[in-house]
Amino acid sequence: MAGDLRWSINLLQRRLSVPATAIIFVAVLTTLELILAPFEPTVGWVDTPIHNLIGGVLLGVLLRGYVSTVVASELTDQQMTRRETVAVVTRRLLPLSATLLGMIIVGAIAFALSLMIVSLLVFDARVLEPSVFEGVTPTLLFGSVVAVIFYKFWLAPDIAVVGGVGPVTALRISWTTTTAQWLRVASLLVSFVATVTMPDILGGALAAANVEFMLGAPGSETLVSGFRWVTTAVWYCVGAQIYVRSILSGPVTS
Repeated sequence: MAGDLRWSINLLQRRLSVPATAIIFVAVLTTLELILAPFEPTVGWVDTPIHNLIGGVLLGVLLRGYVSTVVASELTDQQMTRRETVAVVTRRLLPLSATLLGMIIVGAIAFALSLMIVSLLVFDARVLEPSVFEGVTPTLLFGSVVAVIFYKFWLAPDIAVVGGVGPVTALRISWTTTTAQWLRVASLLVSFVATVTMPDILGGALAAANVEFMLGAPGSETLVSGFRWVTTAVWYCVGAQIYVRSILSGPVTS
């Protein structure tokens, strides 16, 4: 895992377009938030500000696709310009988006099925007590089910872009690859969650130390967003190279 991380950091130093793209996206979202804040437009069915949804598209689709393409070109010794990289991402936007949507749908189905099974065990079979729905137990129980789904399908977006396959095939190959590379992928996801939540943990520590005024410093939110986006790009690099190296070392059956 340390070697994967070191290679990814070195890649970002060589290919500055990757962190630059992340920073540009942060600037775009910050500007959108300032412009749209007085109107507070939301998307009703998810009840979230529109700029948050735009951020999800930029982070989950465009940045992910760009990073995957850069990693693949680096590991296969292809010299691609920024324009060529953007062209590849643009061609793969539809299957990439469909793959991400597929991950969400499968995760939702897994959540619904687990909820149904637990409800049957509680209210029909009476094997479990209703207290299973109280406290942190539901989060641990149902969250674990969804977490497993996203762990198994984590590489699917990279596969959809780099492998040039459709969403169903990408999800299937991801399931196989994460089984073979389970320790690297698990370490990747734990590290990803740790770095993304680090600002929140630090904020809680500052609040506990009664120095929370630092959290409201001008530009602090933008700096936190920049940190999260750049570190996310690093972990995207790690995930993409796990898949690309698995191809270079031997084909993955689709």
